[in-house]
Amino acid sequence: MPYYSFALLALVASTSAFNIWPRQTSNCPAVWSDVAKELQTSFAGCGRDAQGAIRAPFHDCINNGCDGSLILSHECSRAENAGLSNICSKLKAWSTKYSVSAADMIQFAAATAIAVCPLGPTVKALVGRKDSSNAAPVGSVPSSRDSVDKILSAFSAKGFSADDLVALLGTHSVAIQVNDDPSQAGKSLDSTPSVYDTKFYTETKDGTAPYSLQSDKLMSNDTQTAETWSSFGDNRDSWASKFTDAWNRFSVIGNDVGSLSDCSNLIQSGSAAKRRAMTMDPNTAKLAIELQLADIEDLLDSLYDSEELPDGDARASFELMRGDLEEQLQILEGQILTLRILKEEHDNRIAFSRLLEEERQAVTDHQLAMRLAGVAIADSRNESDNEGNTSSFADEDTIICQLSDTEQDEHATVKAGEVKANTSSKILGSKTLIKCCTCMDVVSSKNTLTLRCKPEAHTYCHGCLVDLFKSAIKNTSLFPPRCFEELATPNPTYCSKAECAKFIRPSDIRADVATCAFCKDATCVRCKCAKHEGLCPSDPHVQLLMDFARRSRFQQCTKCKNMVELSSGCFHMTYGSLNPKY
Repeated sequence: MPYYSFALLALVASTSAFNIWPRQTSNCPAVWSDVAKELQTSFAGCGRDAQGAIRAPFHDCINNGCDGSLILSHECSRAENAGLSNICSKLKAWSTKYSVSAADMIQFAAATAIAVCPLGPTVKALVGRKDSSNAAPVGSVPSSRDSVDKILSAFSAKGFSADDLVALLGTHSVAIQVNDDPSQAGKSLDSTPSVYDTKFYTETKDGTAPYSLQSDKLMSNDTQTAETWSSFGDNRDSWASKFTDAWNRFSVIGNDVGSLSDCSNLIQSGSAAKRRAMTMDPNTAKLAIELQLADIEDLLDSLYDSEELPDGDARASFELMRGDLEEQLQILEGQILTLRILKEEHDNRIAFSRLLEEERQAVTDHQLAMRLAGVAIADSRNESDNEGNTSSFADEDTIICQLSDTEQDEHATVKAGEVKANTSSKILGSKTLIKCCTCMDVVSSKNTLTLRCKPEAHTYCHGCLVDLFKSAIKNTSLFPPRCFEELATPNPTYCSKAECAKFIRPSDIRADVATCAFCKDATCVRCKCAKHEGLCPSDPHVQLLMDFARRSRFQQCTKCKNMVELSSGCFHMTYGSLNPKY
């Protein structure tokens, strides 16, 4: 025998015939879509109708198979089926209304109810079963008073193991006893009768359940089932997996699975709704959950506003649903915040890339400006190494600071926290940082432009230089672009020498005479012309004086330009040794 055949035999041996699930056709009849909508509305809240719908398949399938005889042959009126009369009537009415088989209606309703109950697993919803009105033998449904062996034997006859039976008993998590002990009618089999959890297993075993069937108590302690019983109480996922498998096989007893159509996509479960919500845009999902919360609040209000006492099970179910939705809402709000942070980080990366490109362009512009100005360009041997480096200027180890007027001819090199005098005014390497004289930011020397102003140069960063030109374009009074000190000086004075015409700083002005730091020529700050002797005719005070002198017939000395008033004597006057006469 070839080696691989052992693996195949082992696989076949470990897989029961019921686990080999034939393929079903996916063409679900359209009528079941309408059925699903009505059932979901009727079973909302996991109340008595939902609980009855989950119980009905056991009483229909365990005898002659899933054939609908439970409601077609009036089996619901039997003592062994006590408590099912109401749901049987509704199932039969729905079957007639939608012209579908009673057997399918029983199973489809159960699958819908399981999914509607909070935390309920999702089971298959297959349709296409054949109805039968042949009544099952009386007493064919196991009783809560039967022994463990008898119940196991009944299920074993249908192909189900002890573990399968224990898993199927998980439906008691959403069960209410009425006829097992009429004196305690209405008590649930665990503390959360509207939630499909596994508290039923633990509370039955330790005796804390509101009510427990005798068969359940025996099953929780029997050597054949106790271990599985305890494991399901401790691990809900393990139970849900086993329950789904067992239920899917139980719901098709006596039917050809290959001839059935799969309508499972019509079953709306809480977990499926969550998965769909997660595929939505988070903001849309948040809005959807907020609307659902509003609907639940309205339903809870209606329960309390009703004249009848509110159904405790329905209220508890809605409150649990509200808690679950609020938890999902918190998760979505966290996701929305995370996405917002990620988007901001993405935008910052894009902005940083643009700034980096601008910095590189600024280097090129700076070098071009330096060449045009005839200034030597710094050694840029390391520029190629740093061109692709996007690290901040915090890694630079040298800063050139602009000094005060008393240190005009020196630079201070700040390095490793120490300040050392550096009398060299040469341009340093590409790692030099210089302080912008306008914004006072420390930037790379590659991104600056230095104006050779006198007596000290002014260095501008790329941003301030761009702002300077933009302002000059928008405001004609600022055109052409000039040094910040020139712009900040009211009524600035320029050298009167046409070939120079440089700005003269206020500190170079003495007694209305401005001395150019470049060509050393003197300029009158009043008339902006070359320096002259005497009073400046452009001075407004002088203009008032001259007007008064004309009216008073004063004369002006041709030498010193001072005014002379004739108080007595002749009209002839001689001034000093030079004998100017007038």
